[in-house]
Amino acid sequence: MADCRCLSQIFEKDYKASTEILEDIKTNNPEYLEEIKRMKVLNDIVSQPKIDAEYEDHLMKDYAEYFVDKPEPKKDSTETSDYDYYGEVPSTKDFLKDVLANRYFFRVKMENLFDE
Repeated sequence: MADCRCLSQIFEKDYKASTEILEDIKTNNPEYLEEIKRMKVLNDIVSQPKIDAEYEDHLMKDYAEYFVDKPEPKKDSTETSDYDYYGEVPSTKDFLKDVLANRYFFRVKMENLFDE
């Protein structure tokens, strides 16, 4: 429920409210804590008006685990890919790279609109 409210606030560009929702969530579930952390990173990125070198340094300092390469986890020896109908699920790293790439792309597009 909190994830839906938080995403709603992000889509409405109310980043302060989405941050407050995430801060109010109390849980000890490690999976849920990781999801909350990912939502905070996303909120941080989309709330930034301009992504520059200083902001990139902030991302690498505060969220390095999402941007550095990690060894692929060992898979269960009984796991088979014979029935992989949906393909590989993108990692958080890939998702965040896409978000940042889109932010760069649209910023350049907007800047070029006013240069012409």
